[in-house]
Amino acid sequence: MNPELAAWIEANTLFPNSMVDRITPRCSDETKLFINSQYKVDDASPVKSEEFIQWVIEDKFCDGRPNWEGVNEPGDVIYCPDVVPFEMMKLRLLNGGHSSLAYFGHLLGHEMVDGSMADPLVREFVKKYMDQATIAVPDVPVDLE
Repeated sequence: MNPELAAWIEANTLFPNSMVDRITPRCSDETKLFINSQYKVDDASPVKSEEFIQWVIEDKFCDGRPNWEGVNEPGDVIYCPDVVPFEMMKLRLLNGGHSSLAYFGHLLGHEMVDGSMADPLVREFVKKYMDQATIAVPDVPVDLE
């Protein structure tokens, strides 16, 4: 290790924490065909994302904050003093909600999300899970409904 470099990094840089949430659903055969024909790429598993994006960045910069607010849509980039509450929101609501949907949907024989969500038993279970999990989410400037 270079002690001079370490001292310079300590004195001159910051490493803000960040979190990105981006929905990437299963890719359809139609999308695969489009990508393969349009771009001449033989990709058996292309990744397509939905419009939603949320990027949360700790407001801790050493040489001014980048102006990324509203780069795509208002609310895409959120600067905050602490990213951890947003991480907890994502883990407890999004990831936990998806897991509960997948586990119980699978136990009832559903192979896809739409089939699980169409099932009143699964839908009611996920709603009750989300209501309870929301209690454990710290305050964040996001409408949790």
